[in-house]
Amino acid sequence: MEYQQKRRHDRKNARFRVNFIGDGAFFSDYSYDISEGGIRVGSINPLKTGTKLKLALYIPGRPSPIKVEGEVIWSKPLKEKEEEYLGIGVKFSELDPLSKEVIRSVLKEIPQKLI
Repeated sequence: MEYQQKRRHDRKNARFRVNFIGDGAFFSDYSYDISEGGIRVGSINPLKTGTKLKLALYIPGRPSPIKVEGEVIWSKPLKEKEEEYLGIGVKFSELDPLSKEVIRSVLKEIPQKLI
C-alpha cells in the first residue's frame, strides 16, 4: 500500500472516544488506531482532505481528554452493509510536549503493532 510506505510512526489498535470540531461542525466518534503522528477515526461523516480539526482524545484511564489539532489527510465514506470502514485519517499538528508524552505512554501500553 503506497500510503503505508510513507508512515514515519508505528500505529497500534486503540478504541476510545474522539470528539472533534471541523468544517464548522461537532462530531463524536471512535478511534481505530493511533500513532505518534496521527489517528484513524471511524466516522459516518467523512470530511474533505485538508480540513483542519480540533480533537479531544478520551483515552481510558486518563483524568481528562488530550486536546490536539490535526488535519484530515484521507477520507473514505461509510459504505452500506460494509462490516468495517476507514472513516478519516488525521495527521496531528505540532503536539505540545505533554500531549506527545501522554500519546507515547499510551502507545507503550498497547501490545500490538499494525503492519
